Amino acid sequence: MSIHESSIASNILQILKNEAEKRGFTKITRARIVVGQLRALNLETLSFIFEAIASEDPLTEETTLEFKEKKGRVKCKNCGHEWMLQPEDLGSGSRSLLHYSGVVTGFQLTCQNCGAQDFEIIAGKELYISEIEAEREASELEAET
Repeated sequence: MSIHESSIASNILQILKNEAEKRGFTKITRARIVVGQLRALNLETLSFIFEAIASEDPLTEETTLEFKEKKGRVKCKNCGHEWMLQPEDLGSGSRSLLHYSGVVTGFQLTCQNCGAQDFEIIAGKELYISEIEAEREASELEAET
């Protein structure tokens, strides 16, 4: 079991429970999670861990996670050129290098415009819940209408 994915699954579950309490949800059926390409997450492991811990609560026992990947985007610090990262830009094992430090070793990321190797990550590190699908009990006022 990955500690990284386990921690994130626990945080997602806590956020969902907090939202349910605020909004009066009685059952959460689906949560859409936006995950940056550079997050270095194993989504299968994350889903597995989430399902295991969510199954302990009737509020979340049927919740499924749906993931949407946000592509990595970088900006050259020399000329300002921006570009979307491609799989060939990332090389083997580099996703986690970019994720943890923003400093790349072991391969060269070069600006497509000026050839510089100094860049900043401007997209691809996101991790957030973008949508929650849930049920709530009708209030007495709604039931009378």
